[in-house]
Amino acid sequence: MRFRQLVSHHRSLFNIPIVGITGSNGKTIVKEWLFQVLKDDFNIVRSPRSYNSQIGVPLSVWQINPENNLGIFEAGISQKGEMSLLERIIRPNIGIFTYLGDAHDAGFENKHEKLAEKLALFEHCQTLIYCLDQTDVDQFIQENYKGKIISWSLNGKGIVNFEIFKSDLSIRIQANFPRECFEVVVPFTDQASLMNICHVIVATYHFNIAPEKIISRISSLSSIVMRVGIKEGINNCMLIDDTYNADFDSLHIALQFLQQQSKNLKNTLVLSDLLQSGILADTLYNKVAKLLIKYNIYKLITIGTESERLGKLLDVLDSHVLYRHFKSSKSFLQHFHSSDFNQETILVKGARDFQLEDIVRSLSKRSHKTALHVDLSALIHNLNVYARLLQPNVKIMAMVKASAYGAGSDEIAKLLQYHNVDYLCVAYTDEGVELRKAGIHLPIMVLNSDESTLELAYQYNLEPEIYSLGLLEALIKQMPVANGQLGVHIKLDTGMNRLGYQAPDLDQLIERLLENPQLIVKSIFTHLAASEDPNEDSFTHLQFEKFQDMTNKITTMLGIEPLLHVLNTSGIGRFKQYQLNMVRLGIGLYGYDANNQISNQLKTVHTFKATVSQVKTIAANETVGYGRRGKTDKVAVIANN
Repeated sequence: MRFRQLVSHHRSLFNIPIVGITGSNGKTIVKEWLFQVLKDDFNIVRSPRSYNSQIGVPLSVWQINPENNLGIFEAGISQKGEMSLLERIIRPNIGIFTYLGDAHDAGFENKHEKLAEKLALFEHCQTLIYCLDQTDVDQFIQENYKGKIISWSLNGKGIVNFEIFKSDLSIRIQANFPRECFEVVVPFTDQASLMNICHVIVATYHFNIAPEKIISRISSLSSIVMRVGIKEGINNCMLIDDTYNADFDSLHIALQFLQQQSKNLKNTLVLSDLLQSGILADTLYNKVAKLLIKYNIYKLITIGTESERLGKLLDVLDSHVLYRHFKSSKSFLQHFHSSDFNQETILVKGARDFQLEDIVRSLSKRSHKTALHVDLSALIHNLNVYARLLQPNVKIMAMVKASAYGAGSDEIAKLLQYHNVDYLCVAYTDEGVELRKAGIHLPIMVLNSDESTLELAYQYNLEPEIYSLGLLEALIKQMPVANGQLGVHIKLDTGMNRLGYQAPDLDQLIERLLENPQLIVKSIFTHLAASEDPNEDSFTHLQFEKFQDMTNKITTMLGIEPLLHVLNTSGIGRFKQYQLNMVRLGIGLYGYDANNQISNQLKTVHTFKATVSQVKTIAANETVGYGRRGKTDKVAVIANN
């Protein structure tokens, strides 16, 4: 209590705009995306991660300092009376209400009471932003809120109205404000993300940010790392750990993630009771049963008491889901046989009360005493670091060659695809074939193609790098008679003096491409020899000039506008003027950059761990290991693996 009072006083010392965000879902993502689009215009203080509880909010607000000129804080509640306490601490003057869902319904008599409690955060707000397409939310706000309302809608009924246009190439949102309209290309496809982006566009416009800035910044939004973890499971299974909470909306999102990650394996769900739903159990679980059928769940295991009714509901719906039920995680483990799971993608989804982490441990592949650990959350963090360095509309080609630098190409490619990377790149054709078999649909460039593998490139829609006239002739020779279109990438040698066309080759290259229009030039690129070395910057600039000259000749003669890329990891931060319309991100994804300023922002993805089996003390002049090559010059403590 005293700490809350202290923080409330601390908040009163600062007369700056404060955005308060609440709702059942989307609070953290809206907060982080709003930060991403406003950070160039404001010195922002915001909630760390998902600090939105009775403890998290005071810790967040305590961070405000005199240098800040904007605060963005999220607030979450689970029972009546909590929000008024948080409102006194945050004191927002701009509010965003994201969405009213089923989470935490059990803490309230009904949804009306829960909505009233959540909206208590905005009691003293001057402006409230919300989507009026939720009729109950709109009606309550219209009747009870006294400040300025900025409502938005996808149905043409709001002060701001959005139209969403989807195509195979992009998703566009047209924002129709009272006095102007503009269109943004968005880097996400799921409905939840599109709704969250609409909130961010309205809030950003409210801060008088010019539409052209909104357009470029929204197109560059980076993904927010999810709480789920992906790990290798027993018997060639892939395991998705989402043992944080369990409500219908988060289950729906988790099943979408399962579907996107599943690499042609059977989908298995381990699910606890859904807590705090606030609706009749039969109604809730009937919705869940239909959802499981929609997402092709092959095997369902439920933990708890209420979720048992799913078995009967699935029978009524005439599904073919294999079903088992256990009263508790302990009961499951007592009957657990590893042979029951084989080549499946397993989602473990449930509330923390059910201790599903014990089930996750049982389903995880047993670690050897010495093992390489791969942190996928760190990898996505690193991806976001580089995404923030890019100019608007610059695409990312992620390198997943050599089994994604040892991290596992299938798993990494799935994750990168989920987080909307534009291109993947592999070293050899067979690596690309494996990714296609694993369900990867992103375009894939192959660095080292040869005549023996070109047929596979056609078969699996892989895009080979062509770097010599001989390889080009082999590619043309292998071309199928019908439906022979194939994307290719032209590599130019501008001074690396490895693979690539040189200036004297261009006339013949252009002639053969004109004669074979079924070869579609997807990109033209070169490799900078020393982009990481400031002492070689003059040579780097010379390479780029050569690249421009050669590229201009090719594109002019062929009448094409392909992607152009010259920068690898080390060049992305050092040569922003050369980002063109795509960059190649390799070792930086995994936590290394030659630029210390960037490297300090990265997280380690690979960790090599070994278990110590024995510790012993040995005397001076003793030797250790085969060949007696290790010798001590004093008393030493050694550890053996």
